[in-house]
Amino acid sequence: MNKLSKKNILDEATQLIKQKGIDSVSLTDIARVLGTSHAALYKYFPNKNALLSALAQEWLDALLIKLFPFNKSPYNTKADIVHDWLWTLFTQKILAYQKDPEMFKLYTEYIDSNPKLLQEHMNALINSLLAATGWENRDKALAVIEAFILFSAPKLAFLWNEQSEQQFENIWALVAESLND
Repeated sequence: MNKLSKKNILDEATQLIKQKGIDSVSLTDIARVLGTSHAALYKYFPNKNALLSALAQEWLDALLIKLFPFNKSPYNTKADIVHDWLWTLFTQKILAYQKDPEMFKLYTEYIDSNPKLLQEHMNALINSLLAATGWENRDKALAVIEAFILFSAPKLAFLWNEQSEQQFENIWALVAESLND
């Protein structure tokens, strides 16, 4: 048995969720795999929701690592930075939706439905976009992100399909006109 730690717990929970599905995993299952009691997990997480929220946040951070920070060095204009920043956000989420459905479901249930975690996620996205563009106006960054909510909100993932890239570019054409370098 490995020494019990937050990381070990999250790693084992991830594997179990991928194997059994989010709805079939209990703290007892996680503890059993770790060779401990479910009560021992309470030292790290007060309940299953706290564990799953932490797991969803960790998964989301890993999923969006290309945005934190976003590499702006290959770009000549802010418009190109914004376009590719938004496109990276979308492509990482659609890839996760297609290839990691159980973890995407966890993300949808535990971040999108938790106002505090959702606000933290939005703040991280805004800060990343501000850093990439050099903008100082948080409202501007938020408005750009909100204009593309169809391509990032997990509850709208069922709408993502082969027309999504064209839809993205259509919206981008409207937004790009309003951006000033």
